[in-house]
Amino acid sequence: MGLKAELADLKNRTIAAIEQAAEHRDTRQIMHLSALLADIERDEQSASALEDRAAAYEARLQRPDEVPAVPQPRQVAEVTGHMQNRRDPRAARAMRVDYAIAHGLGNLGGTMYKTRSGATVGIAAATEVIPNRWFLGITPKHIELESMVLLCQSGNAVLDFVLPMTFLSDAWPRLSRSGGQVKFNVDRRDGSYWLQVPDVGPLDIRRYVGQHGPLA
Repeated sequence: MGLKAELADLKNRTIAAIEQAAEHRDTRQIMHLSALLADIERDEQSASALEDRAAAYEARLQRPDEVPAVPQPRQVAEVTGHMQNRRDPRAARAMRVDYAIAHGLGNLGGTMYKTRSGATVGIAAATEVIPNRWFLGITPKHIELESMVLLCQSGNAVLDFVLPMTFLSDAWPRLSRSGGQVKFNVDRRDGSYWLQVPDVGPLDIRRYVGQHGPLA
């Protein structure tokens, strides 16, 4: 296993451990694992920067008369180990209910809903367990979904990412699962929002915020 693949594996396992700690509201464990995650992500960026530099060295070797600029190491915004909010199941439930009422969705039980036109929708909601990161989950109950809503609360704002299952089709079987739940890990960086998918990588979901067409 190469270095980047090993770091990616460590990152996925650390995120899964944070999810478990969040379910048990283990603040100390979340803080410890968040610091570990920050270190891994920093080293991932360093590994990518080294690859860029190696490519530049190869170019210089092939064209000794030219001296291309060597990329400088990228700066990474460090994720702090301080937990902003505990994940409160009651808060998540209230977000789901308010959202469903606002969009005229009928409840099929738990996190499953139906639109007025009969389309099935899953709604997951969470506050930030650590800054700029959300851990969400739904229990599909063997219902075939047509779209998925991720409600990510930060402070007083709630962003709603309405993801068609056509967008999630490749990612869905690779998402983490535990206790009958399908897990979603969303993070905010580089001015966008990313759904982390094991063995696939991050998917940019920013364009789906507030796209309510599938909820009609």
